[in-house]
Amino acid sequence: MFNRRKIIIILLFIAGLSFAQDKNYDKSVDIKTYELFKNKKYDEMIDIADSAFSKGIDFYYLRMRVGIAYYENKNYMSSIQHFKKALLMNKNDTIAMEYLYYSYLFSGLTNDANILAKEFPSSLKTKIDYKQPKFFKGIYTEGGYLYNGDYEKWKNKKISGNQQISGEQIIPKNGIYFNIDFIHSFDERITVFHGYINNTFNFTKRFEIQPNNFRNFDISISQNEYYINSSIYLGEGFTLSGSFHYLNVKTEDIIKQPSKNDFDKITQSFNDYVFSFELGKRISHFDFGIAAGFSRLNNAHQLQNSLSIVWYPFGNLNLYFVNNYIFHSNKDNGDKNYITRFLYFTKAGLKISDAVWVESNFTSGDIINYHENSAFIVYNNTEKIKYKYELTFLFPVSFNLELSLRYQFYPQEMTSTKYFSSSQNIKTTENIYIHKFIGGIKWLF
Repeated sequence: MFNRRKIIIILLFIAGLSFAQDKNYDKSVDIKTYELFKNKKYDEMIDIADSAFSKGIDFYYLRMRVGIAYYENKNYMSSIQHFKKALLMNKNDTIAMEYLYYSYLFSGLTNDANILAKEFPSSLKTKIDYKQPKFFKGIYTEGGYLYNGDYEKWKNKKISGNQQISGEQIIPKNGIYFNIDFIHSFDERITVFHGYINNTFNFTKRFEIQPNNFRNFDISISQNEYYINSSIYLGEGFTLSGSFHYLNVKTEDIIKQPSKNDFDKITQSFNDYVFSFELGKRISHFDFGIAAGFSRLNNAHQLQNSLSIVWYPFGNLNLYFVNNYIFHSNKDNGDKNYITRFLYFTKAGLKISDAVWVESNFTSGDIINYHENSAFIVYNNTEKIKYKYELTFLFPVSFNLELSLRYQFYPQEMTSTKYFSSSQNIKTTENIYIHKFIGGIKWLF
């Protein structure tokens, strides 16, 4: 980072030296804001400047003082507009360029920062160590383990009751998750994120052939997946992105032969997919986004539309709140109409220290045949998840390396079938509780 103290000292000695011929210049405002700026009374100075702006008073050094005041208060998002206006008044000023570059960067607007820096004079590019985005921009990988916290409770529990002659159920046991992704840049505006994902879920299928006479079998579902997301920065805070997630699903099952105690193992394989499109816009301290997706999961079709709002109350990335309103429609094969339901996602993120960020999020609503995070995560489960809670810790080791640790918790329905006869049965559902731990590494080149 450049030596801001030297720059501020320069600006301290320019009171009264502004372009007096500028019709928007006011000497009293110049002197007042100079004194407050010199004494680091930034909030009071900003109030006076805002009042001046509302009266049409506006000049280069006033914009620079206000921009630097916001910057020193770490309100980078508010500083951006003032440095941009200062550059309109003096387009060759490298001080304003440099401040604007870092304001973009610390606001999470990497595309804006790189587009701006591309046009910098060579001396300023060298000073900020600007490098043109590489085609191989980075790599991200994560892996995790999930388990049913109620497995021991259910694995030996009676299925049928006093009136039933037999029963069966599938109990989730555990699972392993892994993905590796590559990040590419084609220029300052286009980014592609893609990679391979593998999910394996293990279950115990239980048959109660007669009261207290059980047969247990291990079965599994394995998924090989490919995900790609392309993001294009359109300028003026707009970003357009499209995603495609392909899933090859292989399932194992055990079928009991009618009127026999013989069991057959069957294997099936099928292909599912999700398409998603998003348009986002940064306006001051807010990110607004709309998304639309369609998918085919579990022999059904889905439509998913959402509206998201992200708020950065302090004008930086140290605290943020996310709200996502989701309308999800599902139509099973053979059905004429979609059934629509509403889901709500909320997240809060907080910087604990330079070494630790923490995020907490919660999703409410029936989670089934559902996708999130630009279709990167797909819930193609056949049993409903009632809600989901997640806690994430982010550890930025350096500007280019970040570690993460996530914990998820959610109740998921488990269905049991109880037979009264060969032709009569009843299905009941119970909630089981799933715990999932995921560790990740993000490395930018």
